[in-house]
Amino acid sequence: MTSEPGARRDHRIRHPPPAGLPHPGRPREALRHREGRGRPRPPLRRSDHRLRRGRTDREHLQLLHRRRPQGRHHPRPPPPRHPRGLLRHPRRCPAVRRGHRGRAAGEAPHPGRLRLRPQELSARLPHGTPPQRRRRCRRGPRRHLRAVLRNPRRTHRPARPAHPARRPHPAQVRHRARTVRRTLSARPPVEEAVTLPDPDLLKQLPAPHPDRAPLPPAAGPAPGVRLLRGVPYAVPEGSRPLELDLWLPEGPAPLVLYIHGGAWRRGRRDDMGMRTRDWDPGPFARLAAAGLAVACVDYRLSGEATFPAPLDDLWAALRWLALRSAELGIDTRRTVAWGESAGGHLAALLALTHAEPPLAGAVIWYGPSDLTSPRGGFTPDSAATPEAALLGAAPATRPELARAASPLAQVHAAAPPFFLAHGTQDTMVSCSHTEDLASALRAAGVPVRLRLVPGADHGWYGASDDAVSAIFAASLDFAQHV
Repeated sequence: MTSEPGARRDHRIRHPPPAGLPHPGRPREALRHREGRGRPRPPLRRSDHRLRRGRTDREHLQLLHRRRPQGRHHPRPPPPRHPRGLLRHPRRCPAVRRGHRGRAAGEAPHPGRLRLRPQELSARLPHGTPPQRRRRCRRGPRRHLRAVLRNPRRTHRPARPAHPARRPHPAQVRHRARTVRRTLSARPPVEEAVTLPDPDLLKQLPAPHPDRAPLPPAAGPAPGVRLLRGVPYAVPEGSRPLELDLWLPEGPAPLVLYIHGGAWRRGRRDDMGMRTRDWDPGPFARLAAAGLAVACVDYRLSGEATFPAPLDDLWAALRWLALRSAELGIDTRRTVAWGESAGGHLAALLALTHAEPPLAGAVIWYGPSDLTSPRGGFTPDSAATPEAALLGAAPATRPELARAASPLAQVHAAAPPFFLAHGTQDTMVSCSHTEDLASALRAAGVPVRLRLVPGADHGWYGASDDAVSAIFAASLDFAQHV
């Protein structure tokens, strides 16, 4: 065989590869071939630099002298076995093979012929004892087994009895020290000196009661008008102090009790709706300039307490105003309840239920009047409505409470005059609430002024500025001349 001059001769391959084997230039096929018979194991990765050193060439020579193809050890070899086959896998054979070939059935088998687990060896030997509980020993089970197989005639120490208390051995008796218990007489309780707080301290520690608390300093937002902000009027048990803002003109003046809206769960006492927030002067300053005293009150929302808690707060506000009327310069005998949305609902209830002293009138802007029947998007069976949050449950599940919270069900002949205003396109509170309340009041003989604003949604949304100003002017005229 001739080669080109300058070419490097390869002396490693001295025998041609046998027929049927993969080509030496394809090491991956050689690895697959020598994995063994049956289902091949996953191939082992080898770096390319080892394959280039001629290991694949030597593999062909090794395969010629072997009975079957073999390769490197797999990284997950099978579990090791005992060389004499005595310790077998617990799931593949019984613990002990009884008897032996060529021996009688009554003779004890030879210890060297047993196939057993190490922990049962002491129980199966000819000199052994009945099976006992496994105990710790200095010599492990495998070493003990090897010692028995080397010298089966050797006398081994028997195992310790399972229950030493039942079969005591003189060497195993353990003496315990006697415990002397003494009965001690109980000590008399030591009376600690209790220092009671000073009664004068207990009187001065809390804030003054709203009935006796001094009024805050007044501000002058307009000539002839005093403004007192954040005046506490009640402190319900376990709740925050309830406050009100007072707009006071000069001289004794009729009172307007304003109740804010917000679906009974939000709102501010100094807010009369979205269409009056940019007025200058504001709506309360205009009422005070017209000679009306205004009290903007807080009440507990549905997240704090359920009905009738907000109505009780309004009664408490009227009681406080009557108590401090001389100091404030107001005439509570001419009180008009004014409310919008949820505040209109509470103002209507207050005018229909407060009898001592009775109110002079009520101004209701787009307020709900019936919580017992479905109207618009309201359903009494739903527990996810603001009305359900006010009552603490779905109105249909508490019909008596829903009826007590409906102004339409509280109409009577002795009710004060009402001024009702509502938008015809209201999508939050149906206009039928105001129309049905006006019809019920007229049927009872109560004076009613009903004003519907065409095209207006809730909060006078969509109405013109002139229409909103006209509604406010008509409400002010009703409060002045009622």
